[in-house]
Amino acid sequence: CIEGIGDSEDRPKPKREFMDRHGERKSGWGKDSRTDYPPEVIARDRYPLANGADFRTGVMNHGRWANSVKFSEEKLYVVAYHFHNFFPNRETLRHKYLTYGHPYSGVPRKRLSDIHKDDLDMMVRCAHNLPNSANPDSKRRHEGGFDGYEGSKPIFFINKAYRKARHEVVKRIVEEDEKIFGKYYTENGTIMSNV
Repeated sequence: CIEGIGDSEDRPKPKREFMDRHGERKSGWGKDSRTDYPPEVIARDRYPLANGADFRTGVMNHGRWANSVKFSEEKLYVVAYHFHNFFPNRETLRHKYLTYGHPYSGVPRKRLSDIHKDDLDMMVRCAHNLPNSANPDSKRRHEGGFDGYEGSKPIFFINKAYRKARHEVVKRIVEEDEKIFGKYYTENGTIMSNV
């Protein structure tokens, strides 16, 4: 189901934002949902294969789209995962948000949740085991834990020892960062004011 890997026979190429061939998908080509396709594509049930842009722009990895799969708020069955940002330490994480393709202002003085209200805030809440209700405007995480999640799971995380070790790294990154920049949440999960 990935362009260049999956069976491309009879699959249309989606129209894209740059020269119809590159970048994010255009509306009407699966940009927003599984039903966001020309009628003839839906009727044939042969959808375009995904490429790297689809993973990066959220067509695949933000639950907006799933190709012939079962989807609900609590379950997402996908055909592939796009992993990035597996930071080994807080310095590397902050360097990414300060310098990479879409840098964020104020990184040297902001708390993690203030840098990126979705991804980093969800990481902070996960590290502290805080519920989604602590910040309903941020990305949601599955609160039932790995074993309670019924959707597709990355094969990396099936290994419980690896999963635990990786979670400990994330907790360490958050704790070290909070010692320097302060906490975003109180112990009971309410948002603290800027310090």
